[in-house]
Amino acid sequence: MPDDNDTTGEQQSASGGTTPSKADVTQASDLLGRAVDGDMQAQEFVSEMVQRVAVADAMGDSWGHLDQRDYFDTLGYPRDAELTINDYWAMFKRGGIAETIITAVSGATWSDVPDVTDHDGEDDETTDFEDDVASLFEDTGALWALERADTLQRIGKFGVLYIGFDDGFDSMSDPVDASALTGDPSEDILHYQPFSQKQIEDFERNEDPNDERFGKPETYDLDFGDEGLGVEEVHHTRVVHLAEGALEDEVVGYSAYRPIFNHLIDLLYKVVGGSAEMYWRSADRKLVANQTEGGQMPDEDKVVKQIDELVNNLRNVAWTSQVEVESIDGDSPDPTGLKDAILELISGNLRIPKRKLLGTERGDLASSQDEAAFVQMIEERRQKFAEPQILRDFLGLHIEHGVVATPIENSYDVDWPDNFELTELEEAELQQRKAKAYKDVSAMGDPSEVATLEERRAEVLDLPPGRGETVGATPTPPEEDDVDDPTDVDDTAIDDVELDEDDPEVHDWFEEHFEADIDQLAADGGESDR
Repeated sequence: MPDDNDTTGEQQSASGGTTPSKADVTQASDLLGRAVDGDMQAQEFVSEMVQRVAVADAMGDSWGHLDQRDYFDTLGYPRDAELTINDYWAMFKRGGIAETIITAVSGATWSDVPDVTDHDGEDDETTDFEDDVASLFEDTGALWALERADTLQRIGKFGVLYIGFDDGFDSMSDPVDASALTGDPSEDILHYQPFSQKQIEDFERNEDPNDERFGKPETYDLDFGDEGLGVEEVHHTRVVHLAEGALEDEVVGYSAYRPIFNHLIDLLYKVVGGSAEMYWRSADRKLVANQTEGGQMPDEDKVVKQIDELVNNLRNVAWTSQVEVESIDGDSPDPTGLKDAILELISGNLRIPKRKLLGTERGDLASSQDEAAFVQMIEERRQKFAEPQILRDFLGLHIEHGVVATPIENSYDVDWPDNFELTELEEAELQQRKAKAYKDVSAMGDPSEVATLEERRAEVLDLPPGRGETVGATPTPPEEDDVDDPTDVDDTAIDDVELDEDDPEVHDWFEEHFEADIDQLAADGGESDR
């Protein structure tokens, strides 16, 4: 195997770096050929070199002989190993849109209470499980607690939600005593308290490979605050663990800031902060005192003092002799283009539309498409993370301890609320497009050829069929005639029916419905104006 430190044949480039020689290229080609042919030693060497490239790239180092710069150091980016929860928290608290990056997602995920059911809903009655879940969300503030816990875990690499079970514990490090609970969520739950990674001092993992909780935390050291209990050891039966993005270790994920931390530095400090500083320096004019031709420089201290007082609004006039005062104006560049480019990168990485990050609304189709893409991302997050790793673990603890009744057949379904809502302008444009569609598909451009006015009112404008009716009102059916229709007979036997023309009811029915005298009709041979 070649020596990793062998630099034989390398040539110094003009820039001071090194350039591979012809012998190096030949050797590399030979190694690749041997690796392809199955040479295990060559394969191991090539694999090791590929890993080095990946590590160097992750650490911000450039690769190759022509460029020996360290990009992270050059551009002022912290390395992954240098980032701590304090850096993420500082970004959340002082980073402008950095807060929106966290809260827009967690807020949309838990925008409303999900519908949790354990039966098919064919009858109107709810099960004990459904009643308990409803009480959990209505009486204990569970939805708000879940949103806060989700927000905090997104800032760091993980978080937990502490559940205050009223089981009369002597120590939080003890497992929950289910026998001390009543089975009523409104009585058994005292409070919920979410903790970020910053408030989790440590946790002790289960080290028994034969245990189903192998590798997972058994206890947590949670910091309840200086004004509270301080740091307490808490048993895992009292907490829900949250770790989005967990891969090799399901206990530890990664911060939502990690993939875009460099972009946030560029945006917040270099582009926005740098532009503001340049504007401030440009607005602060610089004054230069030049000695006039043939003149003598006056007392320097006196000139400096007068100009300083002039700049700081302590005087309106500066008296100078044999000196010309020149103003030097600066230049403030427009950061809009660079700012938008960085926002595009952040938006694309997070799948959050720019208008969501900036809080702007636009009444066009682009905003509808952005909204649809964001809603789709939230739906995926709900199905892949929020439901299986947060909501079901959360409900599972309540079921396990008897606070919530066991669902039928130990199974239940979760139906999340719809997050997609059109703005008024978008709704109006959609109605306009629907109305145009009715005209386009008709032969003569008359929408009545395709649908009735009542149908178009309901489909296009979401209005009731009749004017003056309220939305959702059921039209009142016409009153039925009290008089039986003597002609209302079975069609199969119509030939066998003979009407008695002398029957008064027959006379009355014909006169009412045809507004004609039955005797006159008979005299005229059955003809009438109708």
